[in-house]
Amino acid sequence: MGREEILKELKSTLDGAKARLDALEPDSKNIYIFGAGNTAQLYRKCFEVENWHPKAYLDNNKAGGSFYGVDIMAP
Repeated sequence: MGREEILKELKSTLDGAKARLDALEPDSKNIYIFGAGNTAQLYRKCFEVENWHPKAYLDNNKAGGSFYGVDIMAP
């Protein structure tokens, strides 16, 4: 899979997630992200652009730490 295809798939995934989050009630947008590794690093900038603030990152291997100031918890 080439770079363009990966970026297209990533954009599609983020667009779908945004549509689902936009459909939620304003007070129910507590976002928990599974994984605090490479994928979370890729999405972090997108969250900033969309003004989304994850409540926590859930990770099997890194529980107890933090990721850019957000707690990492066990799922």
